[in-house]
Amino acid sequence: MAIRYTYELASDERDVHESLVKSGQTTSREVKLSQALLLADSGPLGPGWPTRAIAASTL
Repeated sequence: MAIRYTYELASDERDVHESLVKSGQTTSREVKLSQALLLADSGPLGPGWPTRAIAASTL
C-alpha cells in the first residue's frame, strides 16, 4: 500500500503531544491520538511508522 499522507510535527507540537501522553491527566482518546501522531511523525525526531503498524500498536 502506498503512503498517502506524511506528517511532520514541529518541535513545539511534538512537545505538546509528548506531555499529553506522559501526564495521565487527559482522556484515553486524547492519549491514543497523541501516541498515533507521535508514531506517524516522519520528521527528523519521529519514527514515521506506516498506518497499519500504528493501528496495531495503539489497540
